[in-house]
Amino acid sequence: MLTPSFSSSIDTQIGSPHEKYLIVACRSDTIDGTYVDDGGNSCLSGNYFEVLLGHDKYWAMGGQYVFQDDGNNTDVLVYHWYDSTSSYAPKLGINLLTWDTNDWPVAN
Repeated sequence: MLTPSFSSSIDTQIGSPHEKYLIVACRSDTIDGTYVDDGGNSCLSGNYFEVLLGHDKYWAMGGQYVFQDDGNNTDVLVYHWYDSTSSYAPKLGINLLTWDTNDWPVAN
C-alpha cells in the first residue's frame, strides 16, 4: 500500500480561471518517491489526483493543511480561496475529508 503522500496547490495554466489553481495529492511506497496519481502515473510528468477544484465563486484553492479532529475522529482540510463575487476577497475554506475505496482523499 502506498502510504507516504503529499498534497500541493498547483496552477495548471489550463481551464477556466477558477479551475486553474487547485489542491492535488500524490503518493508513494517510500518517502523518496516515485510519487504517483490514482492511476499509477508519475506526478513528475504532470499527473495528480484532484482533491479540490475551484468552481462557481470559489477560486484558487490553496495553502492547505490537513489535521485530524480527535474529538470526532474526522480528517479536516483547511485552505484559502478567493471569492469572485466579492472583489476576490480571500476566504477560509474548511472541508471534511473522507477517503475513497483506494484511500484517496475526498473533500466534502
